Order: sequence, then C-alpha cells, then structure tokens
Amino acid sequence: MGRIVRRKWRLDALLGIGGMAAVYAATHRNGHRVALKMLHPWLLAWPDARERFLRESYVANSIAHPGVVPVADDDEAEDGAPFLVMELLHGESLEDRVARLGPMAFSEALLVARDLLDVLAAAHAASVVHRDVKPDNVFLERAQPRGRLRLLDFGIARLREIAGEGGETRQGALLGTPAYMSPEQALGQWHRVDARTDLWAVGATLFAMIAGRAPRRGDDVRALIAASQEPLPDLRDVVPDAPEALAKLVATATAYERDARFADAVRMRDAVDRCRRDISVTDTAISLGRLAETIGGAPKAAAPPDTEEFERADLALSSSTPFDDEDPTHFEPIAEALAALRREAGEDDPTAFLTRGAVAKELAEHARAEVEQACSSPQAAAKTPVPASAPIPPPARPTLELDARWVVAIVLALLALSGVIALVVSRIAR
Repeated sequence: MGRIVRRKWRLDALLGIGGMAAVYAATHRNGHRVALKMLHPWLLAWPDARERFLRESYVANSIAHPGVVPVADDDEAEDGAPFLVMELLHGESLEDRVARLGPMAFSEALLVARDLLDVLAAAHAASVVHRDVKPDNVFLERAQPRGRLRLLDFGIARLREIAGEGGETRQGALLGTPAYMSPEQALGQWHRVDARTDLWAVGATLFAMIAGRAPRRGDDVRALIAASQEPLPDLRDVVPDAPEALAKLVATATAYERDARFADAVRMRDAVDRCRRDISVTDTAISLGRLAETIGGAPKAAAPPDTEEFERADLALSSSTPFDDEDPTHFEPIAEALAALRREAGEDDPTAFLTRGAVAKELAEHARAEVEQACSSPQAAAKTPVPASAPIPPPARPTLELDARWVVAIVLALLALSGVIALVVSRIAR
C-alpha cells in the first residue's frame, strides 16, 4: 500500500478482491477519502473490457435510491487499468455480520430483507436486474442516527461473462453465485431471468440470515447442480422454531417455478411487512428483558403486549440511541450480548438457559460464595494467636449483609430441608 495513482490518489488499504476488480480505500491529495474500484490489469486482454467495466458500473447511477452507491468519477491508472471513484463505506457485509454473530433474530432478518427489497424495487423500476444478490453484496453501514443498507456490485455480474457483439449474455454461460442462484439462472436460461430471479435470491439470503449458513451446502459445482434441479429445503427443517408465516414467505420467494414466486419486489416487501406483524415477539422481548437484567442492564417496564410500542421498546434494550425499526444496526448490541452468552453457556439457543434455571443456579452459587466469605472471616480471626500482654477482646459476632439473592438461597434451602423432614416423618409414621 502507499501506491500513488494518477499523482493524486494514495491507496491506503485493500478492502476486497473480486473476480473482476479490486477495491481499495484511498485518499485524495486534498485529504478526501474514497473507495477506488480498479479493474484487474490482465482483463484488459478481453475485447471491450474497459468499456464494459465502465458502462456496467454506471448502471448504479441510473437508480435513484440511497441504498445504491453511485459512481462519482472514473479514470485510468498508469498501467492502463480503469478505476471508479466511489463513496467509502463504514460497516460490514451481511455475510460478515452473520459469520460474526451467528443467526439473526427473525425480526432483524425481516428488517434487512425489507430494506433490500426497497432497493430492488427502485432498481427494477429502472429496468435493472441485479442477478447476483447475496449476503456478501449486502452492506450494513454503522452510520448514526440510523444505519443504512447498501446493495453493492450492480452490473458487475454481467462483466464476469464477456459477451460477444451486441452485449447480450450468452445462453448457457455461468453468472452469479451458485448457492444463491435461481433455477433459471443455474441452467443458463438468460431469456427467463427477470426481476423474480432477484426475488429468489432475496429469499435465499433471508434463509441464510435465519439459518446462519448458506441455503445450499457443498462446493460451487454441487450447489450449481442442486440449484438447477432441486428447490431449497424447507426453512423449518433447518430452523424448527421458525414461525410458519416466515417459512411460507421464504418458500414463496424461492419457489422453483417463477410464476409461483412473488410478482415483484413491492409485493414481496408488503408480504415481509405482514410477516413482521404476524410474528409474536412477546417471548423474545421477555427473554431479552431478563438478559438485560442479568448482564447489568436496568429492567424495563413492559407495555401491554401485542402493541408496536412493546416490540420497539423491548427490542431496543441494548441500544444507546433512539430505536428506529427501519435500522437493522440497532439489533447489533443485543446480538453481540446473545453471542457472548452463547459462547459462555455452550448452548445452541442463547436464550434457552433462561428457561432452564441457569440464572437461578448462578444466583445461588453467588449467594453461597458470599456466605462462605462472610463466615470465614471470624473463623480465621479465632485461629490467630493473641499475645498474652494484649487485652482479650470480646468475641466477635459474625455479621452478614443480607441481600435479596442470599435470602432467596436460604429460602430455597429451607424448603428443600422441610421436604426431606416431611418425607422422613411420613416413613416413620408408617
């Protein structure tokens, strides 16, 4: 790093490498920081590669939506490779988020899907089909007061297949990512690829967010064969506690036949909104309230259930900024806390320990430790030899500081003891 391009751009860091280009964080000589996307020099051997790179990348500028990163400028490096000047984003890809924190909560995944569909609705209205929607191309910013979802790499998928004259994609050519390919895309039937192909990929992405893994396992070849011949597995076969409404939503989006899918992104977005309303979050909110109290957060007063205010307040327990139900980043503190507790408890379900008594066990052990510490001090003092010349102090009276948890431990012990006594008495009476 440190290379100077066109005597004004300093390459600071490599952000990522794709099949067609590399993306760098760069600083202009006036101090302005941007992202530079530079075509790999060896691709210049392909006819019209330069023109295709620039033309396909400018597709993003035809979409009037803040979820699309526009191209601010283009230029050519000293080695002849063209590059694009774009906004430098701060955050992480959806793929990295799932890898870091594990499967998303149902409501969080639906929020991300809704924002993604909002971008695609604008793209499809501009006659643009992305054709490579996947978690790695979905970027979640950490901007405040509300984060923003960005859909990356518009048009780059077409460049991966260098077409002949006329710029049409060749029949049978491979384009996209096999794990997130619709059947028509996997079969190379490009005359059948349309907006519903993107919706299939959104459904597969929603599946990955909830399951914590790609919807198809195996290498690209196996995933490609499966994509061309088989529908996706039922979401509830992978995530048994997934709500039925959510499973039906994913199944409709990823239907093998195009006509069985949602007709367009707007209708699928409306279906996502209905699914969010149908999914009850009462149990999740209660668990998160207990979680916040366990890890040191103050308990929140619960509003009456089945109201939007109840959902918004409890899902924002760990958020330091006002909750915005259109901002997926507000779930991140909750997800991080759940992931940390899952690692400590070794549970597949990070909230399951709340219902199996682990919290009560932890409180009892803590109370027992306090009792042992309080009782050990006077005993240690009694064993210490006292000089003969020194006056003998009156015997120390052990003092215990009672708190709620210690009282609970004593009550539980007394209840257990009374049960044992009752059992012994009943047997003697016989």
